[in-house]
Amino acid sequence: MNPCYWRAVWRAAICAALVLFSGAGYGQALCEFDPIFASTFYTPPNTGFSLGGNVSGLLAGRSLLLANSNGDTLVVPANGVFQFGKRLASGSAFAVTVKHQPIGATCSVTGGSGSNVSANVTSVSIACTTSTATNPVFANDFPDPSVVRHSDNYWYAYGTGGKVARSTNLATWEWQPTYQPPGAGFNWGTPNADVWAPDIVKIGDLFFNYYSLSLRGDTNPGIGFATAPSPVGPWTDHGKLFLSLEIGVKNSIDPVVVKAHDCRLYLIWGSFYGNYVLELTADGLALKDGANAVTTKKLIAGAPYQGFAGSRYEGMFVRYKNGYYYLFASTGSCCLGANSTYAVVVFRSRSPTGPYVDRNGTTPLSFDTIGESVIKGETINYLGPGHNSIAEDDAGNWWLVYHGYQVGIWNERRLMVDRLVWDSEGWPSVGTPGNAPSRNPFSR
Repeated sequence: MNPCYWRAVWRAAICAALVLFSGAGYGQALCEFDPIFASTFYTPPNTGFSLGGNVSGLLAGRSLLLANSNGDTLVVPANGVFQFGKRLASGSAFAVTVKHQPIGATCSVTGGSGSNVSANVTSVSIACTTSTATNPVFANDFPDPSVVRHSDNYWYAYGTGGKVARSTNLATWEWQPTYQPPGAGFNWGTPNADVWAPDIVKIGDLFFNYYSLSLRGDTNPGIGFATAPSPVGPWTDHGKLFLSLEIGVKNSIDPVVVKAHDCRLYLIWGSFYGNYVLELTADGLALKDGANAVTTKKLIAGAPYQGFAGSRYEGMFVRYKNGYYYLFASTGSCCLGANSTYAVVVFRSRSPTGPYVDRNGTTPLSFDTIGESVIKGETINYLGPGHNSIAEDDAGNWWLVYHGYQVGIWNERRLMVDRLVWDSEGWPSVGTPGNAPSRNPFSR
């Protein structure tokens, strides 16, 4: 019988179990099946020759994803000897590559290819070197970054102004073509408005670019989106989801899309005038409630219509971990150079729609600035860290990707990275003295 049949049977069984037991007992199934987990369901017959070698230079707590030319992949969790699961047939060839570079490191392969195999291969050598890059990791203006990893092994970052850059390890970056709608440009929203604070998410086989269309002092900004088969396009712009006046939320900017564990999609957006959530259709192309969304939207942070900076939060980002949805929120002044007070705090909830609370059980539905501190500025090296997204590596580490000012360079909000650490009660922060940005983010 085809072994893939049994893999499918096991996959269905595991998914059914996850429906009952995942999410800390909240009846939610993992929305996206882990291909690394799936590969362990079926072990090929133990014939042929083994393929492996040694890894060195990998920092503790990191991991390395390797691939062989026969389609086999392997996560190497630490330095030392490794061996692929699939065996090599007599006379076959192999070619081992680093499929995912560890964040903040570069790993090279020696002796990673061969042909006409007639014995076990144990001589593949993987040598890793930790990057000495310092924050900011990209010395260019790059506000409001959103990151996503593609199958081409690059991380792609998108920022305000339609800016796009890519990196294999979040340490070394290169520019990519700027995002602009195809054709004559935007045909909706305020004239001369530009892309602000995009969020990039993969839904099905497509990459979605949910963006704000706004300009300084805009009285009616809105949220629009585009789709593409890859992070660099070609993009199809779908226009607006809504304008501020249509949805009844003043200053509708800063969209982020949440993939819930039950596979439902939610849009969170807003600013210092209040932050809201709505459900999207399963394909991400529309509001689930259509025209009724103006009344079904839900306030999750801040207080509505109280004047600019009246409700304290903007730049939301949500990610699930261990039964909780963690809501990262930026607070303070983002863009005042040496006078910027931007910082990031975090809340959490059992549901993507809230209620979210801080460590003390207090909700952000108020004028007060509360929340568990994640990162904040200091006056020696960096000010105004905020508007983050999260990159998760193959070892399960979370990396905060955000912008901030490098002290003395007040005309650019630059791209910065820091690893999150978790305390005994499950709250994340960058874990430095005062939760300040790290000078050397990849050394710890």
